[in-house]
Amino acid sequence: MSYLIPIFKNLVLRPKFAFQQISEHKVSSKFPFVFIFLSMLLFWFTYLEQVDLTWLIEHTINTQLSNMSAAEQAQLRQQMTPESIRYTYTITSALMTILQAVILAGYLNIVTKLDEENTDGFSDWFGFIWWVQFPLIIQFSLTSLIVLFYPSNQIDLTLLQFSSINQLVGLVPGDKLYTLLTSFDFFSLWSLVILFYGLSVKTSLSTKSLVNICLFPILMLILLGLFL
Repeated sequence: MSYLIPIFKNLVLRPKFAFQQISEHKVSSKFPFVFIFLSMLLFWFTYLEQVDLTWLIEHTINTQLSNMSAAEQAQLRQQMTPESIRYTYTITSALMTILQAVILAGYLNIVTKLDEENTDGFSDWFGFIWWVQFPLIIQFSLTSLIVLFYPSNQIDLTLLQFSSINQLVGLVPGDKLYTLLTSFDFFSLWSLVILFYGLSVKTSLSTKSLVNICLFPILMLILLGLFL
């Protein structure tokens, strides 16, 4: 436990050294997991307390479900109560974060077989992913502060994606790659850097192989965004 704060600090300043410390002291991945989900719960609690939930329901229906019939929209309005919104947003966010970790762990479990000396299994990579996702703690904390000081209670979630790549491109809903570019941001890039250094400690793969491993999922997402 005494190593935790220095490791978090080094994940920012010296990620390779941080993973060397994690390996040397066998620090459990439950620590970043807990901090990530605490910061996530803090964000959703702050957002759902600050936002006008009646406005949020109408805004969601009008912007994301505008292709539905008037009768279907009316039925949704009855189902989307403030209470259901609270549970839906929080639980969906948590499940998506876990699902993402499962997919990435499975991917790493396969591609790291290129290193014949690496014996890590799926559970090892699943734990590793939570260290890689460390930037989420800072991202959720910053967005919570933005919500607290936002001048209105009509807070569009897209406004909170302040560091997304789409801020530079300016795509709008409906455009190809809009979803990808709004979800891919500075913190995602930071996680890729941490992933690279983490893999350099856990495997003996070449730098070129590590770069390819880190970039391949991004290239696949771009291709899916272009053709779907």
